[in-house]
Amino acid sequence: MAKATKQVLPKLYVVNFGEKEHLVRAYTQSGAATGLVRSMMDAARANTRLASQDDLFEMAGRGVKPIDVTASDKEGGAGDSTGAVSEARGG
Repeated sequence: MAKATKQVLPKLYVVNFGEKEHLVRAYTQSGAATGLVRSMMDAARANTRLASQDDLFEMAGRGVKPIDVTASDKEGGAGDSTGAVSEARGG
């Protein structure tokens, strides 16, 4: 007699990331968080460009501060992807 296997279905999780709640379908809580971050990384990579002088003036005018990821990012993408991300300190 064949053993019946229990089908595992994905669940919906609320992931609070970046001061925003995201509804994510996943099999585990960890998978929901990891999947959301990977999805955001893919989108960010596809939509990243070098800042122009106009970008800098416009964003500074809105009070946007740079996020310093130099501790985890080295030229050529050889950085440690688990490095800390911190908001740059204004002087």
